Amino acid sequence: MYAEEALATLTSLASPQRVKTLLKGHPELLCVPLETWLDFLTAYGVTRREFFRLLSTNPRLLTRGSLFNAGNVIAFLQGLGMTPRDVSATVIPRCSRLLMMDCASRLAPVVAFLSAELGLDRAGVRDLVVRCPAVLSQDAAADLAPRLELLRAAGFSGEDVRRLLRANASLLTGDLGLVLEQRLSFLTSQCGFSRPQALAVLRSCPEVLMLTLPNLSRKWRFLTERMRCGTQQVLDYPRFWAKSLLLEIGPRFAYVTDRRLLSRAAGTAGGAAAAAAGPSNPGSSGLDLRLLLDSDDVVFMERVWRGSAHAAVAGVPGRDSPVAPAGGAAGEAGQASPASLEAEVLDLAELGVQPDDYERYRSAWLETEGVRWSGVKAVVGAGAVGSW
Repeated sequence: MYAEEALATLTSLASPQRVKTLLKGHPELLCVPLETWLDFLTAYGVTRREFFRLLSTNPRLLTRGSLFNAGNVIAFLQGLGMTPRDVSATVIPRCSRLLMMDCASRLAPVVAFLSAELGLDRAGVRDLVVRCPAVLSQDAAADLAPRLELLRAAGFSGEDVRRLLRANASLLTGDLGLVLEQRLSFLTSQCGFSRPQALAVLRSCPEVLMLTLPNLSRKWRFLTERMRCGTQQVLDYPRFWAKSLLLEIGPRFAYVTDRRLLSRAAGTAGGAAAAAAGPSNPGSSGLDLRLLLDSDDVVFMERVWRGSAHAAVAGVPGRDSPVAPAGGAAGEAGQASPASLEAEVLDLAELGVQPDDYERYRSAWLETEGVRWSGVKAVVGAGAVGSW
């Protein structure tokens, strides 16, 4: 009934060879009102090329689905705040099977689940579904609820679960049990944490579940090989894993090492010894990952250079920093005391430090050391994103 019309539609979309290949795999498409489906989907922004691709990736939508149901689903999605662009650019290319599902029995329960369990309003549900449309294809009771229970059984708090899943909805569609066990195995087998310690790390930094194993391995190698740290430093600051190796961990450690500012990065215990050791022997026992990483770039610079000023007052030389004059006590000869330094707003220029010193240093580091640790041939500041 539709064969001639369907063939005419197909030949208007692609070359004869591509049409032949498609029909060899899916001859049932000749029994579908393709022109009607094409008009319907292009009205929502689907291009003719995308429509032809859809025929290959999900022919069941056209052969088993209905225009009536697809229209209901699109109306349901628009009720969540989705635009036609969201539908054409996200839902249909990435999860076209949603157009075959029943709104009342399949989609609405998932939306209700996301609202109740993740604390999402309509806009929040819309944003989550745009990032991961496959979430709506899950069964609320059979698929989603067990994944939440798995996280809670591992010791994650309700807020941790909500924060984790809001940030990475794909955990609701994949094999969460496998992901959890792989991360625990990495922390215990490769890093040397006990299982209770590994669970504590995951609870303190749930982002570990969102990062790939190669990503985690690079960070651990850098921590142990370059920073000479280990499990204790991570237990003290588990959010180390959530920091970017290329934008924070690597360049900041290199900066305080090359600038001989480890007196501050090492914290109070052993700070002077770390500063005196210099770049060749940073000393892992006193390195404080929180001081190094738990701030933005501006606060980081103030912390480490303020520490350098303290070291100078204490008689520990830092890079280009003054040393207390021979025979003079700290605080004499016009030198500031540690208390006064802490109370004042630090002026980097007075220490001979340009405000963009770290930014320029990081750019250079990314093009040399950063390349070696990322595996990317060329790395630039604007292009290095995510948590490498």
